[in-house]
Amino acid sequence: MLQRPGTAIPADEPRAGGEAAGDSDAKLAAEIERRASAFVERVMAAGPGPAALRVLTAEIDQLGATEVQGTAAVTQALLARDRRVVAALAGRNGAAGRALAELRSIVAELDPGSAGPAVGDASGAAMRRYASRVSAAEGELADATTILDEGRSSLLRENASMAQQERALWLQMASLRRSGRLAERLDELLTARLDALAADEPDRTRRLSADVLYPIRRRRQELLTHLAVASQGYAALRMIEATNAELVRTIDAATTTTTAVVRAAGLAVQRMQGARRLGQEVSQVDLQASMAAAIGALTAVNRSRTEVLSAMEASLQALTDDANALAKLREPPTEA
Repeated sequence: MLQRPGTAIPADEPRAGGEAAGDSDAKLAAEIERRASAFVERVMAAGPGPAALRVLTAEIDQLGATEVQGTAAVTQALLARDRRVVAALAGRNGAAGRALAELRSIVAELDPGSAGPAVGDASGAAMRRYASRVSAAEGELADATTILDEGRSSLLRENASMAQQERALWLQMASLRRSGRLAERLDELLTARLDALAADEPDRTRRLSADVLYPIRRRRQELLTHLAVASQGYAALRMIEATNAELVRTIDAATTTTTAVVRAAGLAVQRMQGARRLGQEVSQVDLQASMAAAIGALTAVNRSRTEVLSAMEASLQALTDDANALAKLREPPTEA
């Protein structure tokens, strides 16, 4: 019975006992050669009746079937992946998107250039208003950070799940490649035998070409197409994982810098209150520098959110196109 080559260790996987990559590849090539040669001998020894050839073509159609089903399942799961987690973080209307906007608002309202803890405030009213705003900002920051922490945790859980899918898909792709190499070798060996047979038995050559060689080439094409789709799916998984990680980093940056701004504003209030009691003036340069750093970090967050969604959609669209092309490949030809 025609079988896919036995499981070989992928090139980037650790090998037990210090087995070298060249040794593993040589063993795999020898196994492929043995199985391909044995199958071609069975083809050439098959009787003239159609029953024997039907058994052989059925074996061809099952070559790599398990891996095809496995990679297709991962691809479909990726296409059906709930993207609401990322959309909520990257989209403006999601809870996390609103929380990020709230962080920017907190920073803007604590800007000493507009909030008004002005030097020379004789009555101290502006300073009291600013102190009240700082106190309110602490509560707003806590609420926004809670929402962002929830989104961050969701992204980390999603990445952990995708890491497992990546591992499974990589192993299935390696097996698909091996099945594709077996189909390629079957094509080469059977073609050589049929070329040698053509002059003496042209009718048999045509029959074997139509009933066996054509199914081998068709199956090889299907395997290669599935491998291409699976490769696109693997790339999409890696891209989504990377963009999720980037979102986590930008969320961390936004919350860290905003927290620093709120703390700096609170310290500034304390210094200004102390200076007022002593009749001194306080420079706001340090606080303004903190504001500028926070605004820069939040601007980077907004830019990252936009890039994340566009990159994800582009990758998933490419995967969808490949999957649709594969579906068309497997459709029976229409009659003219």
